[in-house]
Amino acid sequence: MKQPDPLHDEILTVDEVATLLSLQPNTIYEKVEKGELPGAFRIGDGDKAPIRFSKRAIMEWIQKEVQR
Repeated sequence: MKQPDPLHDEILTVDEVATLLSLQPNTIYEKVEKGELPGAFRIGDGDKAPIRFSKRAIMEWIQKEVQR
């Protein structure tokens, strides 16, 4: 899968990804920690920095999951 390109891609918050996947935000955080969601990155330094997602990476991942 392509690396996220935040300069040419829409950026999503944890809440937006949770809504898109019909999951709770805590589940999104858990999946990020386990490396189960693509396109995640932090804005800033440290473990407390906000997590954001590449919309393109999430949409490509959804498409692959549906085709499985």
